[in-house]
Amino acid sequence: MPKKKALVATGNSMLTIMHALIADPDAGYQDLGADYYEQRMHTRRQARNHIKSLERLGCTRLRTGSTFVLEPPPRKIPPNRSTFG
Repeated sequence: MPKKKALVATGNSMLTIMHALIADPDAGYQDLGADYYEQRMHTRRQARNHIKSLERLGCTRLRTGSTFVLEPPPRKIPPNRSTFG
């Protein structure tokens, strides 16, 4: 279902662009680039989202002074294996 939704959204965007270009003969199309929205995203929001993603993977956040440090999750060793083999 998400794939179909994405295809419809892309098609809708293309039709909107085509309509605008056909309706106004003096209009020109300027591609904004593949990373247009990524460039516009706020830097702090990006950092917050990355931290949340790492926390979902099991990292813990430690506060040291005015900064935060992410600590990786503890390694899980299967009960039938040793750490030297």
